[in-house]
Amino acid sequence: MRTTRALFVVHGFPPAQHSGTFRSQAFARYLPEYGVLPTVVCASDKAPVLPYVELSEPGPDAQGMPVRRVAWGLGHSDGMSARSMQRLHRFPLTDTLARSRARKSVMNRVLPVAREAIRSDGADVIYASAPPPEALLIAERLGREFSRPVVADLRDPWTYYPWSRYRHLLDFLLERRVERLALARASRVIVTTEALRQLLIGRLGIPGKNVIVIPNGYDEEDFGSADAAPAATGGKFTIAYTGLLNTPAAPQPRLKGLAKRLTWLDYRPVELDTSTRSPQWFFAAVEAMLRREPELADQITIVFVGSYGRRVMDVLDAFPWRQCIEVRSAVSHEEALRVCRSADLCLLLQIHCRIAGEDCALQVPGKLYDYLRSGTRILALVQPGDAQEIIEKLEAGTVVAPRDVAGIEAALRAEMDGWRRGETRREVPAAADLARYDRRNLAGELAAVLRGVQ
Repeated sequence: MRTTRALFVVHGFPPAQHSGTFRSQAFARYLPEYGVLPTVVCASDKAPVLPYVELSEPGPDAQGMPVRRVAWGLGHSDGMSARSMQRLHRFPLTDTLARSRARKSVMNRVLPVAREAIRSDGADVIYASAPPPEALLIAERLGREFSRPVVADLRDPWTYYPWSRYRHLLDFLLERRVERLALARASRVIVTTEALRQLLIGRLGIPGKNVIVIPNGYDEEDFGSADAAPAATGGKFTIAYTGLLNTPAAPQPRLKGLAKRLTWLDYRPVELDTSTRSPQWFFAAVEAMLRREPELADQITIVFVGSYGRRVMDVLDAFPWRQCIEVRSAVSHEEALRVCRSADLCLLLQIHCRIAGEDCALQVPGKLYDYLRSGTRILALVQPGDAQEIIEKLEAGTVVAPRDVAGIEAALRAEMDGWRRGETRREVPAAADLARYDRRNLAGELAAVLRGVQ
């Protein structure tokens, strides 16, 4: 097998630890098994919204992989103060100007390091993972300069990122043009969901043959030491939730919101309902069940594992049957997996997204894949989309609309009835289909793409 050399342009890479690093780390780790040798160009500084531990000195990582680190300085423009940048972001079109100036500064810092990496280590193909989109723009420039094919990996959407906000509709349209040009020049565009693939094809005009779905997944090696531990809940029916929670959405001033919509100010291409990643609707269902049968309160424990602020804790503490809730601070990934495997039911929540008035779940919660591999049944309160299809295909649990309180209560009762009959599943469901989401196998899919564009 001929060895393929790939330049990885990514922002976060170990020892930086945030959700954006896991996919790139796994690909770089397993690709050599498929004859692809990565050289990594990554950041030595923190992202504005993704803080992580300080990075080590530049050099090869523990696997001997060449890793070059450089300060990207996302959001900063050379020769312009932070206050001046903030002023530009406050007005239509100058918002785009500020974004363009900041990107130019990033590229000026990163491109020399990336060019030297290609000259020193070689590169048959350039792979870039976003966010941030600067990684894709850097790869696109390198591809043109060195006549190398580019593979763009969208871990999350770009212009249609759920939390994106543009000062005006015009700023959004200009940014979408930048995205369209960058993705159109890539040999292949990889996305994590079919919904995002359809969005790129339908709204950005990217040819369907160039857009490939490689989902996120789990790492089989993480489960070697995460054997299920006996539940420390006195034989109660245990529901586990690991990770982030939102608080119920606050009502927005109607007049102010109407004025912005009419003038296209503070334009958001994706409409979000963050209350569906709060325990609000789930708690309403549990409360309804316990009001009908108060004796069930002695049979249920709901475990929340994560780093929760005061507002989230206020919601948890306000639940009328607070004795049913156990809150654990953030733990290691290994311990979180152990919690999932020792539970009787894993709760999955998802922020509800709409584009142009239609449901559009562009992302899948990353914890779903760990839930699936744990073998514990899942209660998924999610909108229609990839997450629902995966759970139903693997027969891994029950999917209910996020705000359907009656449906959630009925699903809880059914799961508890199965638990009483001893039917709680603790085996990996549909192992043959589940194996597709093993990151080692996903790296094999990426290797095929990287080889195929040469």
